[in-house]
Amino acid sequence: MIQGIEYDGLFVILGSEDEMTALQTKLPGASLAIRYDPSDPKDSFIADLNDRCLRGFYVTQEYKWLIQAGSAAVSAISRSARKK
Repeated sequence: MIQGIEYDGLFVILGSEDEMTALQTKLPGASLAIRYDPSDPKDSFIADLNDRCLRGFYVTQEYKWLIQAGSAAVSAISRSARKK
């Protein structure tokens, strides 16, 4: 949340089904550092792709991977910031 406005951000983690199952138990409640452009907070990225909760995985915010992640991800890309 930036100045009372919540922004969506998407990324894809690639791995085997077993790795993703294990990661799903590890990620809830974890914190990731996110950097953003102060003049346009909708532009953001994961600050450290080597963060300990992501270590060993290929993590990307490339659009081509977000498309393959499914329609929910693609529709979220097009959403603008929501006021809380």
